[in-house]
Amino acid sequence: MSRDLPTLSVAGSQTLARADGRVAILLDTIERGPIAFEVSLATIGILRQELSKAETLLRQQPGKA
Repeated sequence: MSRDLPTLSVAGSQTLARADGRVAILLDTIERGPIAFEVSLATIGILRQELSKAETLLRQQPGKA
């Protein structure tokens, strides 16, 4: 990462669904507590791609995965 971005450590997660059909993913963070963000099928696809890239990078680091 080339930018100095705030980073949060995820301690847990949960999927939330509302009666109106909206869906969110709740991330329980160590630094800021729970944070929820709404998702759609499109954003889930984007997140899958980025998680796959992150997994690849982690697996390339000996002893880090």
